[in-house]
Amino acid sequence: MEITRHTKLDIALEHLNLALSLYLERSNYFSVITLAGVADEILGKHVRLQSLKDAQTELAEEVQLVHKVLYNELPELKKMKNVVNYHKNSVKHMDSGDDAHVIINAKGEARTMLERAVKNYEKLGLPVNPKVERFWNVLAGREQA
Repeated sequence: MEITRHTKLDIALEHLNLALSLYLERSNYFSVITLAGVADEILGKHVRLQSLKDAQTELAEEVQLVHKVLYNELPELKKMKNVVNYHKNSVKHMDSGDDAHVIINAKGEARTMLERAVKNYEKLGLPVNPKVERFWNVLAGREQA
């Protein structure tokens, strides 16, 4: 076995491509959530390193504004990031026996995590990816998964 060096970007792209394949095959949605979640985190960091706003932050800010409209208070952005990451974290962590189950729309959460990861991918100006194109076409109803 050879030990080799890998960039985090390459790792994120591998995770994203596998997550897209699984989602488009309509299978393993919990794996999609986890793989896309990792891709979102790494790609998001690369986006922030370019002084741009990552998809997670954009979504958290949208939730923050909705909360302000509904409750007339502006919660901390960090709290809203916890909200938008709740399901991703709930499927990959078990802190006690109290959280031995999750109640989740796995396909919907897989889609959300992929949307975030793909938006970060696109913000980075990476080459056109046929799986990304197909994902957007499936979401738009132009293609079947």
